[in-house]
Amino acid sequence: MSTLPEVSSPSTATPRSRTGGHTGSAAALAVMSLLGNVLGYLFFLILNRTQSASDVGVVTAILNLTIVTGVPALAAQLVSARRAAQMPRHPEAADLAAVARGSLRTGVGLGTLFTVLVVALAPVLHQVLRLSSLLPALLLAATLPATGALFGVQGFLQGRRRFAHYGVLTVVSTGTRVVAALLAAHWGLAADGVLLLTVVAAWLTAGVAMGSIRGHLHGPATPGERSWMLASLHASASTAVVIVVANLDAPLARHLLSGVEAGEYAVLSLFTKAAFWGPAFLATFFFPVMARSASLRHALAAIGATAGIAVLGVGAGAVFAEPLIALVGGASYRGLASAVPLFIGVGALWSVGQVVVYWGLARGEQASGYAAWLAVAVVIVAALLIEHPTALVIASLLIGGAALHVCLGLGLLVWSRVRPPVVAVPPPGSPEPL
Repeated sequence: MSTLPEVSSPSTATPRSRTGGHTGSAAALAVMSLLGNVLGYLFFLILNRTQSASDVGVVTAILNLTIVTGVPALAAQLVSARRAAQMPRHPEAADLAAVARGSLRTGVGLGTLFTVLVVALAPVLHQVLRLSSLLPALLLAATLPATGALFGVQGFLQGRRRFAHYGVLTVVSTGTRVVAALLAAHWGLAADGVLLLTVVAAWLTAGVAMGSIRGHLHGPATPGERSWMLASLHASASTAVVIVVANLDAPLARHLLSGVEAGEYAVLSLFTKAAFWGPAFLATFFFPVMARSASLRHALAAIGATAGIAVLGVGAGAVFAEPLIALVGGASYRGLASAVPLFIGVGALWSVGQVVVYWGLARGEQASGYAAWLAVAVVIVAALLIEHPTALVIASLLIGGAALHVCLGLGLLVWSRVRPPVVAVPPPGSPEPL
């Protein structure tokens, strides 16, 4: 049974102050996102303490592939959010139910498509990842439809600005994984057992997600659902760059630096990831209003709020660098304290760029995503051309790439003033656009 109340039509909701409601929604989303991130780190902390190094490697590799193969599901979430956001403020109950079903079915459809792909590639993954059997790859495949269901429902909730429900699902998703890790430790299970329990956790979360829209589940297929899937696959080009940006630095450092330097970079990159994902709730929060309005006001508000958090983060890193590096890496890494603000700056500036990418997707456009790919390519080429780069050089290149992307993105924002957003929900009877 779902632990969430069913989402109802806005027309039956209790009126509330728009400013107070929005502020409360943002605060709830921020708290839930923070708790979700903490639980995500706790999951890996439990693994590190209870599993062998080999088993941790297998679980981490498979779960990282879950993120990669989940890129289309994230795109489906944002496409669904855009369509839900562009509905009338008080839509007909049947229309609301149709969009909810379309969101869910799009996510599940894409998840199922990639399940088939992963099953077909399971022998390849077995060889490349040096797995003991095909089972871990097949367990990865079993997770994907559930992930698609979760992201599809979250897209609908995000578009209708049901951020409390959205945040609860985020916490349920990471919380059930923590329970899976604890149960695996209690029962003495190895990598395959941990992965099996994470599959169960994913499907339990999907059940809770579907329970939150249970009143909308029954009915005919939404007109144009195939175009939703095509639009999601198209949007994957932009959502993929968010995943690449969040995970680019460590592989680049591993390739260019010595083993010791790469290890030090890995410790510092934790600050980059925290600074990148910390303000991510703002992009989620502002996405619906950016999808509804052609005005720059909401996009600039999202960029300004994210930049403000970025400045605070860099300042805090400068002031508390030594205790922070000791907390994250231990006393032996205190010599890296001076680099903490720079690495926080890398993640913080790319988080501003993430808002720009989401703004483009909110308008049904890909240009901001392509601009991010260009910036990533510039960073990689520049890093490969430099002889004997250091960790600080790589971080500086990433800062430069983020600045390039933000500047290009702001240029797109100014240019877009004369162009209304692409409407995702057409009038009844008209052809449905991508």
